[in-house]
Amino acid sequence: MDVVRKSIGVLIIIFIGIPVLFGVIWAVGVTRAVVSPEFLSDLPQKIIQKVPAMIDEVLIEVDREDMVTDPNERAWVKAVATAKVSPKELLNQIGLMDWMQNELSFKFQQMGKMLRGEIPLKPMTLDLRPLKAALRHEAIKTYLVDLMSNLPPCNDTQKKEWAEAAENPRSLEHLPACRPAEMDLETSAMAISFVREHEIAEIPDEVNLFKSHPRFHRGLDFMHSVTAVTYILFLIPAFFILLAALIGGTGKSGILRWMAVPTFIGGVSAYALSSVIKHAIPWSMALEPEAQIHLHGHIVTPFEQLVMSKAAGIWDLVIGQILKGVNSTAGIVCIVAIVLYALSYLISSESHSQQQQPQQPQQPQQPAPQPPTQSE
Repeated sequence: MDVVRKSIGVLIIIFIGIPVLFGVIWAVGVTRAVVSPEFLSDLPQKIIQKVPAMIDEVLIEVDREDMVTDPNERAWVKAVATAKVSPKELLNQIGLMDWMQNELSFKFQQMGKMLRGEIPLKPMTLDLRPLKAALRHEAIKTYLVDLMSNLPPCNDTQKKEWAEAAENPRSLEHLPACRPAEMDLETSAMAISFVREHEIAEIPDEVNLFKSHPRFHRGLDFMHSVTAVTYILFLIPAFFILLAALIGGTGKSGILRWMAVPTFIGGVSAYALSSVIKHAIPWSMALEPEAQIHLHGHIVTPFEQLVMSKAAGIWDLVIGQILKGVNSTAGIVCIVAIVLYALSYLISSESHSQQQQPQQPQQPQQPAPQPPTQSE
């Protein structure tokens, strides 16, 4: 009978307890990471700082014949690589980097404070007028002229394409990778600017980032509320592990050990998978361009692999922040398991000491002396 009970307890732990605990650790960890202030405010700012440097690194290493095989694309890439101003410098000149690092980052920080309940809820909009002004900056037109001056001369067919583009810029789908005319770079740049202006006009002046509700006046600690709700999910694996411990364990110490071991296994397995993913994703994105990668039947080109490898640092920030929540949750689970295991030995030692304590023999009670009678 004892073997049957323990077998049932083990089956519950293996097929229900540990898998459910593993899933809950990941659910709680990912939720904690996504609603954390670091993910909402600090992470976007770090990504903004890394993007310009990533573009420069791609342009430096892309100047290889096996990277971009399409002649038209390769001509544009080489023109960008040999321009007087790098994309990073251009973003600084037009003020786009300043807008992203200050206005955009500040809005994310304010939204994070509202979600944490540090400041009252209020409507929040993002002003896109500085972005539109940056995209209309005169430095962009100068950059386009410099860019096209680095292109090879146009043939007759490409000249016709540029002429049609100058007359009807909206019909331009793919820019010919050539210099339209020796003295007509300004006209071609104006044609591109016309298309750019049409796209900029589609951008709204403001976008709503956050809308407050009239029922909330003192702010809403959204992040902590969501995290607290997700912690309730631990009651599900705790129920099955406790059930298995009551079936298979004997005594208080045995029940605690039956609870501690699967809890520790679930926490360690979640932490192990998190560590594997953290190292596997940057490694897979940093593969050499010669290695063919298939994504949903599509063979990733060497240029796409180069961009993926350079973006590995950004992905490492995002994935690392998410996995940080999983690791901390798994660590808490492992600590709980260790505490349960230690308590089992403490209870066992206390019960053992009580059994070993010798019992004192009872002394026979002496009859109380009788007072002398009057006759005596």
